[in-house]
Amino acid sequence: MDSVVAISQGTPSLKEKSWRRETVLGAAEVYFLEVGYVAFSTNRLAGRAGVGRGHSAVASGREKNCS
Repeated sequence: MDSVVAISQGTPSLKEKSWRRETVLGAAEVYFLEVGYVAFSTNRLAGRAGVGRGHSAVASGREKNCS
C-alpha cells in the first residue's frame, strides 16, 4: 500500500476503516499464498498487516470454522 493514512485516536473514520481493510486483505492474500489454508493464522496475519488481531477478523468476515 503506497498511500499513508493518519490514524486518529477514538472512532476511526471511513477512510481509516477502508485503509485498514485493504491493508489486511492485501496481507492476507500474500500470506495465504505463502503458507496455504492449513497453516493460515489470523494472529500471524494481524502481525504481518500491522493491525490488532480484531481487525483481521473483521476484515475476513469474522473467524469461522470452515472444516
